[in-house]
Amino acid sequence: CTRTWKRHHHWISKLTLIVVDEVHLIREKQRGPALEAALVRLTLINPLARVLAMTATCGNPAEFSAWLSARHVHRDERPVPLTWKHHLTTDKPATLRKLLTHEPTLIFVHSRARAIQLTQALKEQGFTTEAHHAGLTREERLAVERQYRTGEIKALVATPTLAVGVNLPAQHVILYDLSFVEAGRTVPMDIIDAWQRGGRAGRLHQHSAGTVDIIGTRRERPELYLDPAFEPLHSALQGAALEQFILGSISG
Repeated sequence: CTRTWKRHHHWISKLTLIVVDEVHLIREKQRGPALEAALVRLTLINPLARVLAMTATCGNPAEFSAWLSARHVHRDERPVPLTWKHHLTTDKPATLRKLLTHEPTLIFVHSRARAIQLTQALKEQGFTTEAHHAGLTREERLAVERQYRTGEIKALVATPTLAVGVNLPAQHVILYDLSFVEAGRTVPMDIIDAWQRGGRAGRLHQHSAGTVDIIGTRRERPELYLDPAFEPLHSALQGAALEQFILGSISG
C-alpha cells in the first residue's frame, strides 16, 4: 500500500496513529528492510501521523527513538516475574529430560529439522510432546496448539516462529539451541532473540511466575544470556534491499 500510495491515499492520509509492535524485527535481514521501508514511506506520505513503536528488547532506545522523532517511554517491571537459570552441560538431551516437568513448557530450537528430531526423541522417552514450526499447515498448527492448551501435550518443541506474538499458556521455557549455522559457520544466538523466546513464559492472568532454563555447552556459554544486555537496533536496509527501496521511492 505504501509503494502504491496514490491509490491508497484516501485512507492513508486519515491515519493519526501508526502502531508498530515487536519493532525490534527491524534488525532482521529478511523482515527488517520491509518494515523499515514501510515506516519511512508512511511517515513521508503522512507526516502528521504519530508512531507508537513497542518492543521489550532494544539496546539503543534513545538512538532509535530519535530516528522515529519519538519520545522514549520505558518500564522495568514485568507483570509476571521470570526466574532465569543456566545449565552448563556436555549432554544436552539428558539435561533437557531432567528439566521437563508436568507444567506447560515451550522448548525453543532453531530449525524445523531440529524440532522434528527432538520431538521424536522425546516421544521415544515417554514425553507427551509435539513440534510447532512454519512447515505445518494452518490446520495442523491449530490442532497442536489446541492440544497444548487443553493439556493433552505438556511440551511444544518450537522454532522461533512461536517466539513473537503467540500467547500460549507456558509457565516454563527451555532454550535448547543457543547457536545456529549460517553460511557454513556457527553463529551464537543474539541476546534479543533469547529474551524474546524466554519472554513467552509466564502469561498475565494465567501464571504468578515463570521459569526460563538455558541449556548450553561450555562453547555456547549459556551464562551470557542471563544478562539483558540487548544488542542495538540497526538498519538492515542495505544492498539490494536499499536499491529496491530507492527505485521504488523514485517510482512512487
